Amino acid sequence: MARGPQEALAAQTRSQGLASAEMTITPGPSLNLVLGPNGSGKSSFVCALCVGLGGSTKLLGRADNLASFVRRNCNKAWTEITLSGGAGQPDIVIRRDISITYSRGEDGRPKQGYEAQFQINGRCRTLRHLITYQLLCLAS
Repeated sequence: MARGPQEALAAQTRSQGLASAEMTITPGPSLNLVLGPNGSGKSSFVCALCVGLGGSTKLLGRADNLASFVRRNCNKAWTEITLSGGAGQPDIVIRRDISITYSRGEDGRPKQGYEAQFQINGRCRTLRHLITYQLLCLAS
């Protein structure tokens, strides 16, 4: 991602299988606003950022389970966020994959769940790693 010294917090977000079809949003170097008519994907963009960075799904006011954010008729979804590492530093790529799982509950009825995995720069990580990484970045 090309950037100047003022773009240290620039982020590019890509997602597929979440609330909308695949989208890529790349902010500019100054103030960025998310504007558009109903149904244009504003909430989907915020959802992709929140889910991708490990935020609580309850904050979004839509659902309290990651499986609810996967598009109908899809079994998998992902979101990838590329954060600028700053001048002279490599970018940081955070990816979260969500897979729908099915099992039987104690009553024998089908039960839907999910598995989620984080990656930071291509290496598998846990949510705890991601939060620690975010705190270290804020401190520097």
